[in-house]
Amino acid sequence: MKKVAVLLISLIIGAISAGPSVATSLVSSSPVGGSVLSVAPTAVTITANADLTDGANEMSVLDPTGKRVDDGSVQMQGATLTVGIKPLTATGVYTVNYTIMAVGESPITSSFTFLFNAPSVISEPTPGCLLYTSDAADEGLGV
Repeated sequence: MKKVAVLLISLIIGAISAGPSVATSLVSSSPVGGSVLSVAPTAVTITANADLTDGANEMSVLDPTGKRVDDGSVQMQGATLTVGIKPLTATGVYTVNYTIMAVGESPITSSFTFLFNAPSVISEPTPGCLLYTSDAADEGLGV
């Protein structure tokens, strides 16, 4: 009987110390890992399966040469982490590195990539004038 009690207590202590069986994981990202983009994102957002711990999360975005292109403004809201991105101009594979930690969990560190195809010519919009047709005047849109 004493051996059964010791075994039972050992099992209970083992179950308590093991903690939750579901670890923090990434459930979505924008842009999606492995995606091919023709329009540069202005931010990267990742969402975990649980609310994140304040101050324990990091995210960076690297260009094809390994230079940081995020603006360092990591923001957290619940299970979502967002960082702004500087304007992207180079075609290539961009890497998003992150460390996320949910409340009461150990941190996880991982990464994903996306391909950005930069336009061949990046130009600033030029001011122009609008041309109104007689149809526009008939509609009362002005001439």
